[in-house]
Amino acid sequence: MPQRVARQSLAVQIYLAAIQNMVWVLGHCIIWMGIQHMKMMMAILLHFAVLPWGQILEETLFIFMQVIKREQLRSLAR
Repeated sequence: MPQRVARQSLAVQIYLAAIQNMVWVLGHCIIWMGIQHMKMMMAILLHFAVLPWGQILEETLFIFMQVIKREQLRSLAR
């Protein structure tokens, strides 16, 4: 009888260890996926945060260059 109890407790220990390992692996996978998701979201947010500023800068430079060209043409006309 004690041998059977010991064997059963060993089986239970193996079962619990397997569950523990699976939970550990799943937890790490979830954490890893969360980190990857955060990286992706940060990249998207940065993209949408930086893109408008680049466009504004480009348009400002374009207008500035047009003004300079206009001034140059005026000085040539004189």
